[in-house]
Amino acid sequence: MSTSLNDTALDRAVALAIAIRSRLRILLAQKGTLGLAMQRAQKITLGEMRESGLTRLIVYCGDCRCAHSVLIDAGRWGDDVRLSDLEPKFTRQACRHRGSDIRPLFEQARMGT
Repeated sequence: MSTSLNDTALDRAVALAIAIRSRLRILLAQKGTLGLAMQRAQKITLGEMRESGLTRLIVYCGDCRCAHSVLIDAGRWGDDVRLSDLEPKFTRQACRHRGSDIRPLFEQARMGT
């Protein structure tokens, strides 16, 4: 009997969470901020990155369970391309996850030079 009570309480909690999420979406849509809330922030352009002396990128797989990364040269893209524009275009071959987190690669300083 306690199992059915726990299941009922869980069902109510899930229904309440869904109702709150739906109401929040309605409120955001009415204020015109739903699109802003759902978008990722725009990152810097490759031109801005190159002005800082950085030329390479580190691309992390977007799947939090994968945790793989790769280093690439940013020379193949123009200065006007944003890092956030590139993120959805990468697909990890091993796990087949589409999407990534891309950041400039800050190389370690060499000692004594």
